Amino acid sequence: MTLRGIYIESPGWSLAWKACIWSRLYQGQRSFELLKMLLTPRHTSTNLFDLIDGPPFQIDANFGGTAAIAEMLLQSHRNQIELLPALPQQHWINGFVRGLRARGNYLVNIYWTNSLLDHAQIIPLQNCNNHLKIVYQNKQIVIEHLSKDLIYNLNSNFDVTTIDKSKCYDHFQ
Repeated sequence: MTLRGIYIESPGWSLAWKACIWSRLYQGQRSFELLKMLLTPRHTSTNLFDLIDGPPFQIDANFGGTAAIAEMLLQSHRNQIELLPALPQQHWINGFVRGLRARGNYLVNIYWTNSLLDHAQIIPLQNCNNHLKIVYQNKQIVIEHLSKDLIYNLNSNFDVTTIDKSKCYDHFQ
């Protein structure tokens, strides 16, 4: 991948594609550098639509850039959710993301401080799987008998507590 000119000027779709690949490979800093290249006036208009070296609008880079960011913050494969797998730690020191969708029909909210997981919420939706493995760095937990009526709160120590959805202000369906 590095031999293919990771940081050379490329069309927006190519930068987004490379950012997605580096995110999937847990290389958040490399992905971040490519996203910075994508979000320059040469590639991105003031309304954040990507350009092909000027008009017209190029949808591939818009979707690809967004996908790369989501992939930096959450990856879900084989009934497993990985939290912050490719966080660019020098740049996104504190933050949160709400409403990411994970495979298996889950809604995920993640909060981090000092580049480390602070807490996360896993919200099973209709027809979700019955069990789920959650991974963050060298920690993992398996939650069995998931209920679509509960919100699963996970703190930085990987302790899990639940809240009844019906008692929450937000409705997650």
